[in-house]
Order: sequence, then structure tokens, then C-alpha cells
Amino acid sequence: MECPLAGPHVLPSVSRRVSHKVLGPANEHRHHSWARGTRALERRARHLEVLLSPNNQLTVYFRYGTNTQFLCFVADLSKYTRPSSLKMGFTAGTGGNSAYHELQNVVINTSVGTSWDNTSGDSLWSSGSNCHPDGVPIPGSEIAFDNTYVQSNQIIDLGGLTRTVRGLSFDADIPYTLTNGTLYFSTNTEPAGRLAISQSSVNGNTNMTIAADIQISDEITVNNAALGTLFLNGGLDTQGHTAEFAGLGAIMVNGTIFGGGQVVNYHSILTLTNNTYSGGALLQNGTTLLAANQALGSGSVVFSGGTLLATNGIRVITNAVSLQGTALAIGGTTPLTLTGLWWARVNAVLTISNTALTRFSGGIALAENNQSGPLTLNVATTALVDSAITNGPGGGADGLNKAGLGTLTLSASNGYSGLTTVSGGTLALGASERLYNGSTLSLAGGTINLAGYTETVSGLGFTNGAIDFGTNGTANYIMFTTNLPSAGSLVIFNFQAGMDHIAFRDTNAVPDTFVNGFYFSGYGVGATVTAGGQTIPGYSGTWKFIEPAAGQSTWDGGSTVNDNWSTPANWVGEVQPSSGSGVNVSFEGTTRLAPDLDSSRTVGLLRFNTNAGAFTLLSASGSTLTLDGSIPSISQQSSLNETTGHPPSRPSPEPQLVGA
Repeated sequence: MECPLAGPHVLPSVSRRVSHKVLGPANEHRHHSWARGTRALERRARHLEVLLSPNNQLTVYFRYGTNTQFLCFVADLSKYTRPSSLKMGFTAGTGGNSAYHELQNVVINTSVGTSWDNTSGDSLWSSGSNCHPDGVPIPGSEIAFDNTYVQSNQIIDLGGLTRTVRGLSFDADIPYTLTNGTLYFSTNTEPAGRLAISQSSVNGNTNMTIAADIQISDEITVNNAALGTLFLNGGLDTQGHTAEFAGLGAIMVNGTIFGGGQVVNYHSILTLTNNTYSGGALLQNGTTLLAANQALGSGSVVFSGGTLLATNGIRVITNAVSLQGTALAIGGTTPLTLTGLWWARVNAVLTISNTALTRFSGGIALAENNQSGPLTLNVATTALVDSAITNGPGGGADGLNKAGLGTLTLSASNGYSGLTTVSGGTLALGASERLYNGSTLSLAGGTINLAGYTETVSGLGFTNGAIDFGTNGTANYIMFTTNLPSAGSLVIFNFQAGMDHIAFRDTNAVPDTFVNGFYFSGYGVGATVTAGGQTIPGYSGTWKFIEPAAGQSTWDGGSTVNDNWSTPANWVGEVQPSSGSGVNVSFEGTTRLAPDLDSSRTVGLLRFNTNAGAFTLLSASGSTLTLDGSIPSISQQSSLNETTGHPPSRPSPEPQLVGA
């Protein structure tokens, strides 16, 4: 094991990089296998504790200065051959900034393990011949339950009494169950060491069960490194201490966790049921399954890593949650409602992949202390925020980034003042004016769905984004004061000319480069700006509107001679369309349903209107219809089949297909 440390004599102004790693045996090339380790930490280490239990579990703790020590990692070393003797050596050096090269206060403690053999056959803890070596385990023992001496299922009776142990380990291909009593975890004046329950997989991967109650006198680590599940079916009395869960295996706590202690999911698949513990929870990694509404006890939760999901029915979680990581996730297939305040620290990223609805009903507070760190909600499915999103305690301009391919709906009136970025999927409104009027909106690859409502923001910008006006039949608006720097295109869906409006204050102006990126679905590329003085019902002041550009050519098949594209009489106004990427062509009516492209043409939009018959575009001469422009597209708004005789040519970019 290698542990570079910054010792007690490091100069206060000097920062030391602290890391540690565990290596396995060397091969013939003297290369050691990797067991476990951490990255370098930019902090000063004062204390290191390494516990190698008789059960082959290695636990590493660090303490910085006078801070409480924390768990760095737990490594299951069962797969390595246990050496007949253990040699330990120590060295230290603080580098060129100090004359001291020393390692102080080295303490080495040892303990002896006991193995269960059930020689008497009565499965009683109190039978002295049931352990190897013989004798009832003394208080503070570490006991191994494996298949060295037994080969059948074991149900161990504690005799209705409290049994004091320091550690239990399970490693067998047969199930063990400990029942009828209480396991009190304590060192009992034995050499100091971590209290632990561990399950490893060298000898098997079956399920193990502790049906007895558990009490702890200090922090305890419950580690499952096996494929089988470790069940804790009795109550767990924390007595004010921390219960840490680790390992890649599943741990199911069916009993109640109570007392003033904290629960930490360091890295496990942890299932929690109804609990009353008040010390809070730290979800650092792994997966935490909530099988009851009170799974996380009554305290607050720090969510710094891993996945949270509901199971066994609809869950309503009332805990306040602090988001403190960039790899946080909510998964599962069960509806999950969160009624506590979720407080996002700087640059928190929460991915939501729950296939059922995830609902935030207790409010979301963005980054604290005016740190202006956006919260990213990466929604892969659906999520609803029906309570206010506000600035953090510092009152700064904190922002929200909607990412992912799914839909996030805002149904409450929100008060955060920072930038709203839609970088993927859809941000939908559940009512009008859900965003703070003084905030700004950037559509950077995603869509805002007005869903038939109206929204006002201070600034609007886009980088290949979209606006969906949603439900037709009502007049909807999106209004802004100034434009943000923009690039690419802004696609507008479900826009009803004459009813829906994109508006900005007529005291301002928007550049042509901003307007030229607009594409109104079904109308084509380009937009025009109306004169000022426009009014909007219910809103003060006057506005200018951005509307689809005019100039669409419409086929009506009016010729009495032929079906040729080049015949002016076949077009409204008896003017055939020109050729170019800015040309928008539509077809309507039921006359001459087989237009003949008698020469090669280029258009930006090919549209079949709602009243279009079943058209088939042909070319007897083999001419080519090319879709070109910034957003080449085919739009079908009719309910009938529309056909082109051969696929249109598409240079670049890919045409956009828009259906009714």
C-alpha cells in the first residue's frame, strides 16, 4: 500500500497532494496488480487509519487536521492468497520545504478471528464447540461464516441474548441466517478497529441474512462484495453513530434504522424501507432504492453521487436534499414525488431516467451564495417541477440548463433570475408566464414548448433551437426585450399566422442575422419584422412582430393544357416559381394531382397543405428536384398520402421532415 501524506510539520502555506493505493501481488515482471485507490486530493492529511480485518477486508480512513475522519474506500482482498506472515514497513518524507522526514505515532493492533463450524450440530451461539477454535466467541470477536467446516444451510440462534462482536464476515456457497437476539457491535476494549459486516465471494455468492437486531457503539461499515444479497431484517440502532454501506453487491435493509446516527451509501446497491433515524443521509455513490416514503429517515440528505430510485409502489419523499455532484441520477420505473426543498450547489448535474414521472413539489433553490452556478437537469424521460425554482441564498443570477432528450415541464411561477438554457429535448410550460420576466432564454439545441401558453423573457437567443407553439386554436405569444447573440437556425412549430406571435419591444431592434435564422415550419426559411406599434392583449406597451416571410408559390393545377411544373397557369397568380434555395412551394386542391417536373429545380420548402389531395410528383424527363438552403424541408399537413416519383436530391444539410 502506498500513501503519500503531508505530515504534521508541513508548512501552513504549502499544499500537499494526498493519494493512496492498494496493490496486489507482483508478477514475474514485478508489476503489481491494482486493487483499489483514489485520485490525488488537494488537502493536508494529518491522520491515516488502515484496518485489515481477519476477514480480508481492507478499510482506509483519512483525517485532515482536526476534522472528523472519513471513509476513503473499502477493498475486498479475499481473492488474493492470504500470506502466512504479514510484514509491515513505514517510511516518510516531507520534501524540500521542511527538514523533517518522519512518521509519527505508528500504532499496530492485531486481533484473532473465529470461524463457525457448528460441530455440536445444534446451531446455538452459546455452544462452545460450534466455533473454531473451540469456545463461545468472546465479546469483541471477529467471526467468519464460510464453508470451511460446514456444507449445509445454517440458522444460528443467538439464544435471545445480546452478543457483542466487532465484525462478522460471510463467504460461502450456503446461506447463513443469524436470528433470535441482538448483535451489539463494539471493540469491547479489544484493539481499536473498524466495526464491520462484510460479505465476499471467494467461496460463493448466495444470500446471507441477519434477522437479529443490531446495535452499534461506533461507526460501522456494511460491505457486500458478492453477487448474493445481504439482508438486514432486524432493527438497526445507530445510537448516534454512522452506518456506512459499501461494496458492489446488494444490501437490503428490511428492518428499521433508528437513532441519531447518519446513513451513508458509499458504493452499494442499497434498499431502504421505513426508517426514523435523524442524523441525515449521505448518498455518495452506488444505487439507493427507496422502498418506503420514510426510507431516508427524518433528516436532510446530501446527494453527491450515484443513483436514487423508488421501488415497491409510488413514493413521496419529504427530505430536504442538497445536490453536490455532477454525476447524480434518478432512475427506476416508479412515480417519485419529492416534497422537500432540493438545493443545488454550483454546477450540479442531475440526470433523470425514471420511466415514470419524477415530480419536484417542494421547490428547487439554485446555487448558493451568489456563485452563479447553473443546475443541469438532464431529463431523458419526463419530469415535472410544480413548485418554484428560485435563486440561492446569495440572491445571484443562478441559471437552469435543461439537457437530455426528454421533457421537463414547469407548472409553477419561477423566480430565478439567471439564464435558462435548453440544450436538449423539450422544456414545456404548464401555464403562462412560468419563467421570470427578467430572465433570459437560450435555445441551444433544444425546444421550448409553449403548449398553448404565453411567455415573456428579457432576452432570447438560439443556436439551432426550436419554439413549439403547441395547441392550435388559441392566440399564443413569446415576447422578449432584446436578442442574445445567436447562430444557426430557430425552427418554429405549430405557428398560426395571424394568431400566434413572436414579439419584441418596438423600442429595440433585432439584426438581420438574427431574423434570417428563423424557419417557420410549413412556411419556409426567412422572416420579416412588422412595423412597431403592435399591441398584445393584457400586456402594456407596443411591440414589433417577427412573422414568416412572404413569397410562397402555390400549385392549383389551373392549366387546361398540361401538368407541367413550368406552365404558369398551374400556379396561383399564374407565375411559375423560380429556382433557388429561398423558393417555397406548396400544393393544394384536387386538380392535376400528378405535376410533371419538366426541368430540374431547386427549392427550400416542399409543402402539402391541409386541403391537398393525394399528389404524386413525377418527372417524365428525369429531372431532379433539389432541396437546399439552411433548413431544406418537406412538410405534409394533409391527411392523405403524398408521393414523389423519386427521392428529391439533398445536397447539405439533411432535409427536415415535418408531418401533420
